[in-house]
Amino acid sequence: NADYDAVLARASGETQAEARNSDYNKAEQILADQAPIAPIYQYTNGRLIKPWVKGYPINNPEDVAYSRELWIEKH
Repeated sequence: NADYDAVLARASGETQAEARNSDYNKAEQILADQAPIAPIYQYTNGRLIKPWVKGYPINNPEDVAYSRELWIEKH
């Protein structure tokens, strides 16, 4: 993007911190508007849990399981 390059070139030659920060903010905004970011990977953890183990929080977004909340059913 020519506008992005021009703003960065102007910022690199700027001697005043406030003006340089303003230019970098403009460049960052151009980058945010022009370069879409799409997550292509999501972290996952595989779990093998026996059917008689109960109380495991399958849908816990923090992936925290406390043994005090687990129990084993008679099988």
